[in-house]
Amino acid sequence: QILKVIPGKRIGRYIDESSQDDLWDIPEETEVEIRNARLLDGLSWTTAGFELLHAPSTMKNFRDDDEVQKVYYAEVEQLLKDTLEKAGSKVE
Repeated sequence: QILKVIPGKRIGRYIDESSQDDLWDIPEETEVEIRNARLLDGLSWTTAGFELLHAPSTMKNFRDDDEVQKVYYAEVEQLLKDTLEKAGSKVE
């Protein structure tokens, strides 16, 4: 399915809010198989392109955009740098 851009409309859903009449995507029911990746061996940044890490955040409120930008983004950036350097990549 190809998504097209409709001016004034966006794709997404609201958390704990009803639609603001600015959404245009229509969800379709699809059957999928879900597995617990924590049980799989050998997943790493270099072998799978992603890695599951235990990385607690100091975030208090994920609904606070300012806190997300100041705290969470910095934490994710540092985690990504550390992970890439550990895998042998040069990070500046």
